Amino acid sequence: MIRYRLEAIVQLASPLHIGGLDRLTVAGLHDETQVKEIARDSQGVRTIPGSSIRGALRAFLRKAGQLDDVVWGSTEAASLITVDDVSVPVSVPSSSVDGNGVDRVTGAAAPRYLFRQEVIPAGTSLTLTFSARSTEEMAEAVHNQIGLIARALKDPTFSLGARGRVGWGRVKGGTSTVLRVGRWDTTSLKSLANYVEHRSDWVHGQFHPKDPSADSWWTDIGLLTPGPSSQRPSVRWTIGWKPRAGLMVQDHDENGNVVSSRVIDGRHVLPGSAIKGALRARASRIVRTALAAQGDLLPKWDALSLTDQLESDHVLVRELFGSTERAGRLTVADCYAAGASTTARSHNSLDRWSGGTRESHLWETQAAVDNRWDPIVLDVDLTELAVGAQRACHVLLGLVIAEICSGRLALGGHGTRGLGLLNVAEVKVSGSELGIANFTLNAINGQFPAETLIKKLRHVWEVDAVDTSTVSWLDVLQEQEVEP
Repeated sequence: MIRYRLEAIVQLASPLHIGGLDRLTVAGLHDETQVKEIARDSQGVRTIPGSSIRGALRAFLRKAGQLDDVVWGSTEAASLITVDDVSVPVSVPSSSVDGNGVDRVTGAAAPRYLFRQEVIPAGTSLTLTFSARSTEEMAEAVHNQIGLIARALKDPTFSLGARGRVGWGRVKGGTSTVLRVGRWDTTSLKSLANYVEHRSDWVHGQFHPKDPSADSWWTDIGLLTPGPSSQRPSVRWTIGWKPRAGLMVQDHDENGNVVSSRVIDGRHVLPGSAIKGALRARASRIVRTALAAQGDLLPKWDALSLTDQLESDHVLVRELFGSTERAGRLTVADCYAAGASTTARSHNSLDRWSGGTRESHLWETQAAVDNRWDPIVLDVDLTELAVGAQRACHVLLGLVIAEICSGRLALGGHGTRGLGLLNVAEVKVSGSELGIANFTLNAINGQFPAETLIKKLRHVWEVDAVDTSTVSWLDVLQEQEVEP
């Protein structure tokens, strides 16, 4: 029997939420708010279940085409790899993130769709522990999977927990991930004694074997080094930008009052969920407008709940952004500013009778005015779709981005009060793996040429398309289903 033990210290690059069973309701935050707590063990300690870590790794390796189902187990055989639960240190502070769903008709927060999720904050270090056992026949396969786990934990696109499509639960990867591994052959009494001796040394930090993410990890038993553990080919949009007048992502105090734009680790943040929500709402409007112009009307939303509104979205919108049944193909990470510069904005409410300011209706908000922000990065996994559907999704997202570039779509809150509009400096597209041409567009004299972006999207059909049966973007929109 050959045994392995892998210990990885990973650092979170974004908040992590692993949901428990409890859901509480708190009044006083303008509406009833669902509070979703982190999973806890029987002692009340915040815990990341080993099953959750295992599921994230299986999904990551499966997408990369590197998963060995025999090693990881099935309904017919137990897994050869064991993943321990991770207890969050008591010293790690508890924090929460507020969110809401937006009604597509009113544009306001939808009733009963306010939530507060308890999270493990970014920057937290967690120790993940894996152990494995194998016979001599399975040694190479297990050895390979342990090495691929190590590489996955060093990949900055790997994530744990919920809301991975909006950038939650990501690890920093690279050199910030510290790995230690032990491999022992226990087929004889002598080797078993050696295992017990060195395992004790390893637990006390005195055993320093080879780095399992390095090439030498495979060569020591004659295996070929696999390629990097990466996701399937996708189209990536990268948008360089800065706000025109300011940005607001509302944060609340303990009483539910809006106090300022959201700040994490001393930097303003534009959450991936806020970006994705704005993109989805505008994508829905574009599709419904295009179909209405052709005489095809989608169901009205007036009498529908937010969940039903999302389910009645066009199939292309659901493919891109997801539904209540499956995750979407678009991943949007949180976007951070270089600092936390703010400006005060005073507001008041007028009395409709006297025309004067209403008593006790003066308030102030702090808008983010940082000039340097990380680029907005949008990754779209379009594999396993027909060529026409791939390009239809690509064009739809491009049309929404063109609205941002032309100043017609605001991100964050207070969009009707002059906040959230962007000055776009650069747009890059990379998607050659799927036959979609790469290109880069830059602003000219401070103005971004949105019409040039529209022309690039037309070329997707006129030049790049290899499926001549699909004549136009509207052909795919008018289909009732997207062909896999």
